[in-house]
Amino acid sequence: MNGPRILIIDGYPKRVREKLVEDGATVAAQLYQNTLQTCRSGVVCETVYAADQDSPLPAGTALGDFDGAVWTGSVVSVTETQNASVQQQIEFTKTVFEAGVPGFGSCFAIQIASVASGGKVSRNPKGREFGVGRELALTEAGLRHSVFDGRAPVFEASMIHEDIVNALPPGGVVLAKNDMAPIQAATFPAGRTIFTGVQYHPEFHAALGAILWRQRKALVSEGFYTNFDSIRALADDMRALHVDPTRQDLRDKTGIGDDILDDTIRLNEVRNWVNGLIRRA
Repeated sequence: MNGPRILIIDGYPKRVREKLVEDGATVAAQLYQNTLQTCRSGVVCETVYAADQDSPLPAGTALGDFDGAVWTGSVVSVTETQNASVQQQIEFTKTVFEAGVPGFGSCFAIQIASVASGGKVSRNPKGREFGVGRELALTEAGLRHSVFDGRAPVFEASMIHEDIVNALPPGGVVLAKNDMAPIQAATFPAGRTIFTGVQYHPEFHAALGAILWRQRKALVSEGFYTNFDSIRALADDMRALHVDPTRQDLRDKTGIGDDILDDTIRLNEVRNWVNGLIRRA
């Protein structure tokens, strides 16, 4: 092994993971493993399903064996503190941070890491942000932060979330924001380490269309679309554009550009984070 050892913490409940497989989609942990291994050669990943009651660390491992930890997104809300699964995930997150394992992740990741470290999360009063997040702007701190090396000052990214971080933990610094969320990326002290995360999903590519289709009932009920057929058409266009990113007709139709279609640009933050990890042994 010449790369870092990373613990992937999948926040999806088992029933949802099984439905993803049934629908032919890639589960979040595998999607992130593929992403990490694309960004740095030699990366070794182990997965824990933190939402499950019976999901211990992989046999023969301890938290101190890992050089980094990555949290995936999830369908659950960190605001549901009465939910035993959510509380279990918060406590496990605290344990990872107390073990001194540097963290990164998308969407639910920045939310649960914030709550575990003393921050606050709430429903976004502006509503759901989904599809393509527009005009994400780096702050002065973001422009200087190593995880954003190579990123344009204003960019777009894949999105699907209702909750936002509305108060960072003590010592936290906002790295990116847009009109929909005042914290689209941040870094902060977490236990005996540092967590750096984003509200968007750099790991999404072709998966974005599938995710929107899975959210079709909510998108129709919330008035974003009038029927399922229009969402299916958009999802199909997104998949077709992933197969052939040169199709300008689909770029114009979907409003998706190189920030999402070009893997080098899309994976910028993940690549910078994983390449910055230092192996413990």
